[in-house]
Formats: sequence, C-alpha cells, structure tokens
Amino acid sequence: MTDGYGWVRHWTDLLTQHEVWQDQQGTIHRLDDLPPERCARIHAFAMRQAEAVYDLVGMQLAAAPEMSETATEAFDRAFDSFMYDTTPAAWLAGTPLLVALRARSYDLPADRSTCHCGYPLVDDKGALWDHSACHPGIIID
Repeated sequence: MTDGYGWVRHWTDLLTQHEVWQDQQGTIHRLDDLPPERCARIHAFAMRQAEAVYDLVGMQLAAAPEMSETATEAFDRAFDSFMYDTTPAAWLAGTPLLVALRARSYDLPADRSTCHCGYPLVDDKGALWDHSACHPGIIID
C-alpha cells in the first residue's frame, strides 16, 4: 500500500490524497494505521503552517507549464478562485489529506466512503445510510 510513494519529497505533495502521511524521516504511514491522537497532532501541525503551504502551492501553480488556450483559461479561473476566494486555513482544511486526518482524529476511517463499521456511508444509488449508532455524537463536515 505505501510502496508507491517514492516520488514524495514533502508532506505537501500528499495534500490531494486521503490514504497516507509522510513523517519527518520520510517514512510513509497509512492514516488508518495511525492512532487518533497522532492524527490530531499531525492535523494541528499542518494547520499551523496553512499560510506557508498556501503560498507554496500558489507558487507551484503559477509556475505551471504552457497549456492550450482553453486549458489556460480554465486554469486561470481555478487559480483566481484558489488565490482570492478562500482563506489559507479554509483551503488547507478542505484538502483530502486534512479531511482524512480530521476524521482519523475522531477514530473514524480516513476514507470517508466507508464507515468504521465496514459498511459504505452511501449506497450504490447515492442514498446516505444511517450510521449514527456506529459513532454517535460525532459529526465530521
């Protein structure tokens, strides 16, 4: 599971996924294998760096390679939204990695498509299943 992450240079490379975390030594860990307390600490660590991460990602996006005119227009709209329509903390908190870390800090699965009881949160028709008895009182937005 964690073998395919040799390309990761920094934990920010993992923002678009919800399965793993890279520690300071470069070791990749499955989020579902980490204790909730550690996931809460990692989430807090990342959120303290929201402004710097936001600036880093913004610079990386601004340095994107040349694209077709249509792709460039779509990118410009998305980049403007990224830069001006949200705060760094709100943007970072909404990334798949941070959403998964927050869920794990409540001892819920990192992949929010499956409840920790083993059943899907949504059925194949898109209807939500009631899992309130599985983790009563905990709501992750």
